[in-house]
Amino acid sequence: MKAWLRLLKQPRQIRTLLAGFPSIDAAVECVSAIVARGIVPRVLEALDKTTVDSVEAYVHAGYPKTEAVLLIEVDGDAAEVESEAASVERLCREGGALEVRAALDAAQRDKLWEGRRGAYAAMARLAPNVCVEDGVVPRDKLPEIVRRIKAITAKHGLIAGLLFHAGDGNIHPNIAYDERDAAQTRRVREAGHEILQACVELGGSLSGEHGIGLDKREAMAWLFSPQTLNLFRRLKAALDARGIANPDKILPLSQQKQGPGFIKPPLPELSAQARRLVAQVSGCGQAKKPMLVRGSSSRLSREAPPDTAILETAGLNGLIDLDAKNLTLTVEAGYSVHALHHDPSRRGFFLRLPETGGTLGGLLATKPVASLRDDVLGMRVLLADGEVCELGGKVVKNVAGYDVSRLLLGSWGGLAVILEVTLKMYAAPQKAKAAAPLAAAPPPVYSPWARRIKAAFDPHNLLNPWLAGS
Repeated sequence: MKAWLRLLKQPRQIRTLLAGFPSIDAAVECVSAIVARGIVPRVLEALDKTTVDSVEAYVHAGYPKTEAVLLIEVDGDAAEVESEAASVERLCREGGALEVRAALDAAQRDKLWEGRRGAYAAMARLAPNVCVEDGVVPRDKLPEIVRRIKAITAKHGLIAGLLFHAGDGNIHPNIAYDERDAAQTRRVREAGHEILQACVELGGSLSGEHGIGLDKREAMAWLFSPQTLNLFRRLKAALDARGIANPDKILPLSQQKQGPGFIKPPLPELSAQARRLVAQVSGCGQAKKPMLVRGSSSRLSREAPPDTAILETAGLNGLIDLDAKNLTLTVEAGYSVHALHHDPSRRGFFLRLPETGGTLGGLLATKPVASLRDDVLGMRVLLADGEVCELGGKVVKNVAGYDVSRLLLGSWGGLAVILEVTLKMYAAPQKAKAAAPLAAAPPPVYSPWARRIKAAFDPHNLLNPWLAGS
């Protein structure tokens, strides 16, 4: 077995700031202001008064006695750190911060971090057990999810300490309780599920970093369609035919009802061109007719074999959504890469894409740059049987289910047709590595593991079938 790791340089300088706010709403609004200014802190944490009071009683970290606290770190060279720290302090004060101060030395920084690291243990002093939820919402929904969490816990007679990885929209409500009290334990579980439903309803995800497991597996049906869950099941079976690797830890065993009052936001309707492509693929799938996936043909020069249907994706060139507050962009896969760089409607927002020709779908399918793995947040894809599946989402932190979008990168159209892509945007220009020269044709043979994955997506080997050796 092997693992490839990305190494980062040790920052030359780090500045840690602490800001106290009159409300948790004011604190998370400030988070949005910091991100919108193009500042990317190495740390951007939010703690509410319940958490801060528990931390202070436990480790005496020196946090201010305010309703909420932001712990912020910036890093880089000396000039960059000075500039960003000054901007962060100014934005905090403009956002209503009652107190802003910086750690003066390593000892003060360690003490501030001791408080943050001790938050869970501090809450555990209040009761024998702590339930830690791990939902994600778009950053501009943080104030709303705070209100929802407070309402949900109050309804169930519970108190939650709020701890957020706020820069990522990742929430950790810590609910202290006593599992020996069956009624209280039931209320905690119900409240946790309602909090996760609220995250999904607000356009977020079930988990940002902790994963799914037994407790959340039925909730996967809230987030993903039956078609997508079936794709996940086929992939699981392809890689673990005997089902011995952590069985039943991710995928629901049944289609659980969503629950009263829960509304999952619908995905935008497919464009007319996408619907025509779905109909074409459905017909080919029923007839078991092979298909060649072709964008602008800038990367794939292969001629279609006889009796092969041509799937033209270059016409999928619509802009679906530009979310300035959350720095995400959703476009159809046939969108020109050149247009993505120069579209005036996206002025003030930047993508980490190479300057290259062709379509976005073609760029992703041939994977010329590794940085795309971090910037592709979600996709909608079309399988060879005509089913449409949604992968990932619009939040920058998401570990609900399998990260299937990355399998599409470099697949040369052999797994599925990419219909739409959601990309991470930046508020400042980003550098992207230049694309390496691309071969005239894709590799002709799959490895044995690649064949298994191909069969999970495309059991009859209809999409670019020559890739698998046919």
